[in-house]
Amino acid sequence: MARPLTVLEKENGRLKRLVADQALEIPILKEASRHTCEPEQVSDRRACMALDRP
Repeated sequence: MARPLTVLEKENGRLKRLVADQALEIPILKEASRHTCEPEQVSDRRACMALDRP
């Protein structure tokens, strides 16, 4: 049985947000690995989320 279109649309939106978040975290993690993260390039909130810090 096929799933309703709205369920698939919601899942598609969730997956798009997941991919977008990961795409934003890649440069953050690269900067963090170099230990030269510049505050104007990355928000503190996003950097902490990427590094699993509160």
